[in-house]
Amino acid sequence: MKRLITGGLMMFGGIALYISSTNAAVHYLPLVTEWRSSVFQEALRKTGGAGAHTAGIWLIAVGLLILLYVSFFEGVIRRYAGASMRKMHEANEDWEKRDTNSNVGP
Repeated sequence: MKRLITGGLMMFGGIALYISSTNAAVHYLPLVTEWRSSVFQEALRKTGGAGAHTAGIWLIAVGLLILLYVSFFEGVIRRYAGASMRKMHEANEDWEKRDTNSNVGP
């Protein structure tokens, strides 16, 4: 449950950071007169939002990965780990039965 909340908060925090830095850059776009790569990237640099924009993308990605792990992969791992443990115990029991049957003398 803690991981689910953590992943959700990271993702929503990243979305808020991404939107706010994008919003500031878009409001600054008409004032950009010269640029190197793209107008939007230059507006992000001028408003100081390039780092926040990148951090927002990383927070969204990490939060989404945490949410996917908690909601999907954790259950799959538990299911297959339990099944493999059962199969291992069954194989051990079969091996012990074969071992005790082979030691029976005449």
